[in-house]
Amino acid sequence: MVRTLSDASSLFGKERYKKALEKLDKAEKLAEKTKRTDILCRVLLQKGAVMNSMGKPDEG
Repeated sequence: MVRTLSDASSLFGKERYKKALEKLDKAEKLAEKTKRTDILCRVLLQKGAVMNSMGKPDEG
C-alpha cells in the first residue's frame, strides 16, 4: 500500500493524474480490505488533491 501511495505521489508530481487516480483506487481498496484507516486517510487526501488539480474540486 505504501509503495502504491508513493507511486501515485510520483505520478501526481508529473501531472499524470489519471494514472495517479488508478494507483490511489488500488491503494484505497487495499486499505479498506486490511482495515488500515491511517492509510485510507492518506489515500483520500491524495485523491482530493489530484481531483482539485484536475479542476474538479467538488469531486475531490
